[in-house]
Amino acid sequence: SRFGCNLIRLVQLNKERVPGLWVNARLVGGTKLKLPQPGDVCEFVATDKLPHAAPGWAPYCHWTYPDQALEDMVPSYMMVRRLERREHTRRDSEGYSIMKSRCTAMPPALLSTKEVAELEAEEKDRETHEERRIVRNEAADQADKDKVKEKRANLKRWPRNGVHVCKEDERPRDIAAMYGVEGDRLVLINKGAYPSLHLMSPLKANTRLRLPSGYLENPGVMEWVEPCIKVINNLKSHKFSWPFVEPVDWQSLGIPDYPFLVPNRMDLSTIESKLLAGQIRSPEAFARGVRLTFDNATTYNPSDDDVHQLARKMRIVFEGHWATFHLEKTRKE
Repeated sequence: SRFGCNLIRLVQLNKERVPGLWVNARLVGGTKLKLPQPGDVCEFVATDKLPHAAPGWAPYCHWTYPDQALEDMVPSYMMVRRLERREHTRRDSEGYSIMKSRCTAMPPALLSTKEVAELEAEEKDRETHEERRIVRNEAADQADKDKVKEKRANLKRWPRNGVHVCKEDERPRDIAAMYGVEGDRLVLINKGAYPSLHLMSPLKANTRLRLPSGYLENPGVMEWVEPCIKVINNLKSHKFSWPFVEPVDWQSLGIPDYPFLVPNRMDLSTIESKLLAGQIRSPEAFARGVRLTFDNATTYNPSDDDVHQLARKMRIVFEGHWATFHLEKTRKE
């Protein structure tokens, strides 16, 4: 280990010079050892060069164990008798082929009349069971179709702009049932505008709720939406993301110049809402929105401000997560 060479090769080079040498041997002071070259490993020793190989003996290989000593790993010798194996003749191969063809050409075993009747009865029962199963499935499918038609007939007509204007004390759960959408998704996509919103929240009159879009149900859309959801969840759960999760409340913060210096305001909750509402139609648009969130913070806040520093760190975190999916290289805007 001092010279960084192969230990087994070191013992092999000095085995003849120092008899009884092994990996854990204690050496006498002044003993000289030949060091192997860098990268040199153990080499195969020919049979005629093996030590202690008496005439009439032949080498054989045997298994070793990880904790076995080095001197026990050298090839052993034993008396063996060479077996004269007779090669397969053409006659033997022809006989085997003939026997194999006869075995494959043998007729099946004969069945009794009773066994034939039992097999026919089992086949008939199987066909009857299959016909009944098909009839039940068709009846169930028809019942499901009738339920879907009835449900669609009772649904309220979808608003043209995809926004529902609430009445006094109307709740998100009732609105979701009215349009036939998922209540959790309805709440989630409106969380950015109403942070305290939940399924049973009583809403004021003229409150505008954006309805979930059917765009996410199109083929191939969820293939890039699901990675975007994972990225936005990782960003929102990061310890440095607290200034960027919700929209900037510039009035309560006392920064009246913020809307003028940052005209295109963006935050992580708004991006998530737009993504689930179907307003973001490509991974490139999603990435632009996230980068805009951090660029706004670095534009408005000076370089020595804490929010400016957090925005730079979160931008690096986002680029690290985003690069693992390779979405911008596989799709066009």
